[in-house]
Amino acid sequence: MSVRVVARIRPLLKLENARDIIVEATGASEGSDLNTVRIPNPKNEAESFSFQFNSVYDAETTQQELFDREGVYN
Repeated sequence: MSVRVVARIRPLLKLENARDIIVEATGASEGSDLNTVRIPNPKNEAESFSFQFNSVYDAETTQQELFDREGVYN
């Protein structure tokens, strides 16, 4: 059995938008699926934390789209 780890980025709160807190999803290469999430370090703006997933979905992705793309495994 294989485990896939996926993330869906939630919409930012108004307070987060005002502070320019940005969560960025990027792909491994041009045109590839999103698989990395970058979050700025609140203590050092020049630094960010990166987390890799099998897939990353943005806030506009619906639950149905996520299930359709990832499949439902029993």
